[in-house]
Amino acid sequence: MKGCFLREPGIPQSGVVLAAVSGTYPDIIRSLKEKGIETLHIPEYPQIAHPVRSHADMLLFMTDGNKGIVPSNFVKNLTSKNLPSILQGFIFIESRSIFSEKYPHDIGLNALRVQDYLFCRADSTAPEILSYCKEHGIKIISIRQGYARCSTALVNRNSLITADLGICRAAQKCGLDVLKIQPGGILLPGYEYGFIGGCCGLIGKDKIAFTGKLSTHPDGQKMAEWIEKKGVHIVELTKDPLIDIGGIIPLLESISNENLTSKQNSL
Repeated sequence: MKGCFLREPGIPQSGVVLAAVSGTYPDIIRSLKEKGIETLHIPEYPQIAHPVRSHADMLLFMTDGNKGIVPSNFVKNLTSKNLPSILQGFIFIESRSIFSEKYPHDIGLNALRVQDYLFCRADSTAPEILSYCKEHGIKIISIRQGYARCSTALVNRNSLITADLGICRAAQKCGLDVLKIQPGGILLPGYEYGFIGGCCGLIGKDKIAFTGKLSTHPDGQKMAEWIEKKGVHIVELTKDPLIDIGGIIPLLESISNENLTSKQNSL
């Protein structure tokens, strides 16, 4: 597959050509493909609760452009569900963490990386993530919210949206621009509601995709105006209400002049 790895996990610098998405939402996968984005299908991991057992934000944490951490005994299933061309160049490391349905034993990989900060419930985060951050100078910000990644929508590397007050305050202390929204308004069958990070993902340098109509959220207009002020274009993948699918994690982006220059400078 043509494309290059992201220089900064979660933050593409050009159009995304490959993204990690739950394999159980064919309408979303079809819509992404129509926009030129292939998908790495995240298979079910039966050790965690059924509604979220194929959610990318629960089962994949990207540390570098081509390296990611997944639960134990997961790589074999991941490779069996995807074509070799999709997986080419990626390295997946299985965590030593023991996963189960009971919170917080399901949140080992649900950490949020923004710039050189990691927001997570540190006492339950996979040791591989914590070690990586310590080795690479990424400051660990411990918060009460264990579902840090799925609770947060990244709009760009400086801006995020969340309904969680703890994440909001912690991120603002780090100098990030945060839009605080009210909880609810996002479907997640089996739960009262889903999270904002689970229903979206960046698919370009200035483009964010939502799983459904942003207007179906009680703060939909507020979010739309705030995102547009950031110079980011909103893409709605379906005409349905927003649904938490575990997020859309960008993995490969198109080769732009900026990417070529960066590659040449690294040689």
